Amino acid sequence: MTTPIPRTEQGAARDAAVTPVPPTHHPGYWDDVFAKGTQFRPVSEDELGWFRAHTRPATGMTAIDVGCGRGDLAHTLAEWGLHTTGYDFSPLVVKEAAETYSHPRLRYREHDFNAGAIPNDLAPESVDIVVCRLVLAFLDRARFLTDVRRWLRPDGVLYVMTPVYEKQPETAHRGVREEVIAGLGDGWAETTRYDLCDDGCVTAVVLRGPQDCCVPT
Repeated sequence: MTTPIPRTEQGAARDAAVTPVPPTHHPGYWDDVFAKGTQFRPVSEDELGWFRAHTRPATGMTAIDVGCGRGDLAHTLAEWGLHTTGYDFSPLVVKEAAETYSHPRLRYREHDFNAGAIPNDLAPESVDIVVCRLVLAFLDRARFLTDVRRWLRPDGVLYVMTPVYEKQPETAHRGVREEVIAGLGDGWAETTRYDLCDDGCVTAVVLRGPQDCCVPT
């Protein structure tokens, strides 16, 4: 005969089997981060130059900035002539970005790309450039990369900029592991990678032309 597990032990076993949701998956976490005035790696002139050379943005294109933060790069894209939407998980920072920047080709929206339904305006093959700057480590990569392939036009571009995990100090936000970064190019027509610091601690990957194949996890 099997001995029944007491209710309290059943609850403990169930809780142990459930993977806890990381604090970074809650908007309140990021509201607190931005409310403290935390600054992340700014968009430098060098980064903008490399970005422009490899993504080849043009007037009239459509771009989205996933995890846009305070909205600097999204605003730059709008000034370059792209119809741009900056998305972020934090209601506080979306409000701050909208109050800081105003442009007829620019808007900011609150959205959870891990758990939320796909926004109605992100139709298949409707986007030319997707920016994913400093946020890939916090996304459900398999879902996100699948969604990006759907949104992008055949010659569309995904720009990923991330700290390299192995080259960061032991802090809360260490970026993406080298093995994952190296596999991002699987299933794209073109892949370009370049470092944004001398020791390779921050890297950029430009993926062009999504192909019909498996998505790396």
